[in-house]
Amino acid sequence: MKVMLRVMAALCGLLLLFSAAGCAPADSPSEDLRWPVTVRETTITGSPRRVVSLSPAMTASLIELGFAGRLAGVSDSCILPDALGEIERCGSALLPDTAAILALQPDLVVASTDLPAALTGPLQEAGIPLLVIRRAADLDGILDNYRALATAMQGEEQGERIAEQLEYFAQQTLSYLNDAVSQSVAEGTSAVYLRKMPFIIATGDTLEGSWLTDLGLVNQAQEFEGWDYPLEAEPDLNPNYIFCDRSVTLEALQSSDYYRRTSAVTNLRVIPLDGQQFEQQSPRMFLVWEEAVRTAFPEAFDGVERPSIVLPMEPPPAPEPEPESWWESLFGH
Repeated sequence: MKVMLRVMAALCGLLLLFSAAGCAPADSPSEDLRWPVTVRETTITGSPRRVVSLSPAMTASLIELGFAGRLAGVSDSCILPDALGEIERCGSALLPDTAAILALQPDLVVASTDLPAALTGPLQEAGIPLLVIRRAADLDGILDNYRALATAMQGEEQGERIAEQLEYFAQQTLSYLNDAVSQSVAEGTSAVYLRKMPFIIATGDTLEGSWLTDLGLVNQAQEFEGWDYPLEAEPDLNPNYIFCDRSVTLEALQSSDYYRRTSAVTNLRVIPLDGQQFEQQSPRMFLVWEEAVRTAFPEAFDGVERPSIVLPMEPPPAPEPEPESWWESLFGH
C-alpha cells in the first residue's frame, strides 16, 4: 500500500505537470501558434475550454490528465469523482441529448465510437469539432490515443511532450512488473482474467490476456477469441491465479461448480481489481494493474526498487495554470 501511495503521488506530480505545461495564454486562435491542429482528421482551431465527453474512457483520461476543469458535459454512464461536483449529463453515444450538448456550446466533443447523424449533423452545422478516439487493441494504440487526446487539448508540441511522459510511465511500469514476476514464478504457472462469471475471460486476442503472458504466466484462455471461453473446455480450466473484476467475489467462485476446485480458489489466489478502470484504457489502468500484480506476487518484489515513472523534461515557459486536477485533489498533492 505504501508503495502504491508513493507511485500515485509521483503520478499526481506527473499529471500536474501535464495540466500546467504548455498552456500559454492565448487571446484568440490566430495569436497562438499551436493552433489549428488536425487530430484523426478533426481540425481544432483553438484551445478547447468547454469539452463534452460521450465516453467514460475519454472522460477518465481527461480528468486524469488534469483537464477536469474543461469538462462542460459528460455521458450518462460516465463516473465522476465527488470533487468535481455536478456536470451536465448529455445522454450516451448511442442516444445523445443533442439539444443539451448544443446548449452547452462546447469547443470540442469527444467520443469512443461513431455518433448518430442526429448529433453529427448539428455539430457540423454549428462548427463544433468532433473527435472520435476508439478503444485500442494494444499498448501502442493506447499510447497513440493519449497523444491524440493531448494534442487536441494542448496543441502539437505539448501533446507530444505529454505523450512522451505517458509512454515512459507506461513502459517503466509494465517492464518493472513483467521483469519481477517472470523471474520469480515457476514455469507453467497459469492465470486467467475473469471479467464476469461464468466464462467471460480475457482470451489470447485481448490486451488483458496479453498482459498475463507478458508476466510470464500461461493464459489458460490463450487459444480462444473474443472473451469467449467455451463451456466444452471447462474441464481444462484450472488456473493457479484468477484476476477478476470486483463484481466476481471469492464466495461466488467457491460456490461455483466451475471454479471451486481450481488451484486459484482452493489456494485463495483470487485477485480482484477495478475492471472498469483497468479496461477503459485511461492512464490509471497501469496503476490498477500494478496493484493487482503486486498483490498476487508480493515475493517477486522483495528487494526490488520501483523505477521512476517521471521522464525528466525542461518545463515550458510561463504556463497558464489549470484548475486543480482530480489527481491532485484526490491524493492531497
